Amino acid sequence: MTERLLIKALSGGKNTKIITLNGKKMTKMPSALGKLPGLKTLVLQNNLIP
Repeated sequence: MTERLLIKALSGGKNTKIITLNGKKMTKMPSALGKLPGLKTLVLQNNLIP
């Protein structure tokens, strides 16, 4: 579930760069959410939209 929300958030544009910089798997992204305010905001928006 979380991974799908992240993929939708990444579609927004800005966060795609974050994935590229990290070069890590999607599974590791949730732990980075706490450190990245921009990512957290987008994910929260996706949680509100079914």
